[in-house]
Amino acid sequence: MFFQLNHNVSVSDLTAIPEIIQDDENLKIYPNPAEGVFNVEINDIELPTEISVMNINEQTIYKDVLKNISSSFVYKLDLSKQAVGIYILKLSNSSFIKTKKIIIK
Repeated sequence: MFFQLNHNVSVSDLTAIPEIIQDDENLKIYPNPAEGVFNVEINDIELPTEISVMNINEQTIYKDVLKNISSSFVYKLDLSKQAVGIYILKLSNSSFIKTKKIIIK
């Protein structure tokens, strides 16, 4: 059974609500989506920890190593020179790997 719809739908303004991604208490990312600058809140993680960002082609576009941070730390991730799109943020150390989707609008 097929249905044919003859309705025109238009979207004039899309409003994104800033989101805090909270799968656990050790990692929060906000705002998301953002215009390129993200706050990555990191709590109680083992050091050193690598933070990296990959594009949709799995190319690493950003990498840093966190070595000397306090137990609760907000890392300013500036991707404002990158194109609009979807990226994957990855935190990794000897005990875990965490990945989160971030969006540059």
